Amino acid sequence: MERATTCTELTLKGLPVEEVIVLAAALAHHTSLKSLIVTESEISGEAAEALAKVLAETLRGNSSVQLLNFYGDHMDDITLLAEAF
Repeated sequence: MERATTCTELTLKGLPVEEVIVLAAALAHHTSLKSLIVTESEISGEAAEALAKVLAETLRGNSSVQLLNFYGDHMDDITLLAEAF
């Protein structure tokens, strides 16, 4: 948990849906996060909903976030993430 509170950059690649759900739950603890890059991952269904919800909450409580990058990800419904912002 201590690592999460001091982590400023997080780059992840190739996450399946199950791990995106775990990421969404963990992001609430990344209070110093400035950069989140997720590439070539499965962001769909329940994972997209969980990620969109936590990103909206995280961004409200963490004004230090400067970069969010979702590149080459498989997303069924991009509007869920767009609505988070």
